[in-house]
Amino acid sequence: MRKEGFPCKQPRHAAARTRRRWFVVTAGTFVGVLLLAPVAFAQQSWPTVVIRGGALVADLSSDIRIDTTIGNIGTSIDLENALGFDTNSTTYFVDGIWRISRRNQIQFDFEYINRDVSRQFLSAPITFHDTTFNVNASVDAFFDSYYFSAYYGFAFVAKPHVEIGASIGATVVRLHSGIGLSAGVSGSEDVSRDLTEDVRFDVPVPLPGFFVNIRPHPRVTIIGSTRGLKATVNNISASLVEAKGGVDVKLAGPVGVGGGYYYNRVKAERDGSRTNGRIVYSFNGPQVYVALAF
Repeated sequence: MRKEGFPCKQPRHAAARTRRRWFVVTAGTFVGVLLLAPVAFAQQSWPTVVIRGGALVADLSSDIRIDTTIGNIGTSIDLENALGFDTNSTTYFVDGIWRISRRNQIQFDFEYINRDVSRQFLSAPITFHDTTFNVNASVDAFFDSYYFSAYYGFAFVAKPHVEIGASIGATVVRLHSGIGLSAGVSGSEDVSRDLTEDVRFDVPVPLPGFFVNIRPHPRVTIIGSTRGLKATVNNISASLVEAKGGVDVKLAGPVGVGGGYYYNRVKAERDGSRTNGRIVYSFNGPQVYVALAF
């Protein structure tokens, strides 16, 4: 029996045991969350389809020479300095990935940049294909580029947090340019794509490369790739180098946003056709885009 005047110790022991149990449960829960969170993240697979589309703010450099049909060498024209083409242009792009299995994927991308100038007065004579434009002649000109590639990628490292692999595929660059005597007032109308001298270079290049995708967080993906090759296909000798990098951030559901940087340079020389010549063309700049991942 408990004696009068002495307080009971049992409630204090019971409270201590309760506190110890709460501490064990709380600590165990905390440790469990720490241990299971990476496991849950590790179980997340890479999205099967990713499509990105947005704006590219490009810094441009273009040099073109189109020879005459009788074999005379044309004038090498720096479009930005000689004809006043803008060195910057904002355009649009789309690219994507289809992961057909854990290690195998199909990749594609497309960009286009259209530029023109009207009523430019020449400070020196130029020969473009079969026409010579004299000093002080007023000319219209355009230079359009279309870039499309589709290629197969194999991820020799295929883990939930990182993909590293190699790619091979076909890239087609269409370069379309023309120069003609001005037909209107500067800035009054778009330049026609059917001028006196109008030439196209279609440059097909088999392009190998490497890619890496890193996922430091379930909502963040760091992407990077580089490709390049120098080759001769039919009567065109071409070299092409490209590199891109960026970060995708998932917002809600399949929708995300991202930003990155893109560099592309192509040099093509054609010999043995009716329109021989050389084009050296590069563009690079930041990208902002919306990404859909399923």
